[in-house]
Amino acid sequence: MAQANVIAKVSSLTGEAYARDSAGNLRRLKAGDVIREGDTVVSGNGAQVVLTMADGRNMVVSEREAVKVDAEVAAQEKPDASDSAVARTSGGFDQLASALTEGGDLDALLEAPAAGEIAAGNEGHSFVEFLRVVESVSGQSYGYATERGAPEDTLQAAVLPAEEPIVLTIGDADVAEGQALVFDVAFSTTSANPVEL
Repeated sequence: MAQANVIAKVSSLTGEAYARDSAGNLRRLKAGDVIREGDTVVSGNGAQVVLTMADGRNMVVSEREAVKVDAEVAAQEKPDASDSAVARTSGGFDQLASALTEGGDLDALLEAPAAGEIAAGNEGHSFVEFLRVVESVSGQSYGYATERGAPEDTLQAAVLPAEEPIVLTIGDADVAEGQALVFDVAFSTTSANPVEL
């Protein structure tokens, strides 16, 4: 089996990084190694790989990233909005919007190869494969209290019933001048709180 074309070279490397070929074989990278079409460059924790493409551009693969280097990534001309199938057809957007609103068949608007017609004997798959989806996932962070059996900040208390108003009755008193005057004071009910006169 012929080897794939060389489309990049490792110009600098810090940390550990690997190249995975289409068969899943890993090889550890070092400065000066070549990257062939279809290889996936995988960088480890704290690693950074700088690839020099065939046209002289540099591409950086940061830590914990995996980038599949294929002909599209290495291409000198990148696709833009003018390459859209909708933009290339006259009234393409109008046809597409009309088909969506009227419940029409979208496959009827596409050219035969794009609609998924496969010639007899073709061993291709019938699904779309995304080759350049990169998703970085950061570690989970959890916080736990370090104290065990710490007292709660809130207090639970029952609501006390409202007290009845207290009625005071002061009796009459007669006394001769110069003697102490004593009044009898009676409460209509008892109270758990102090009563001020």
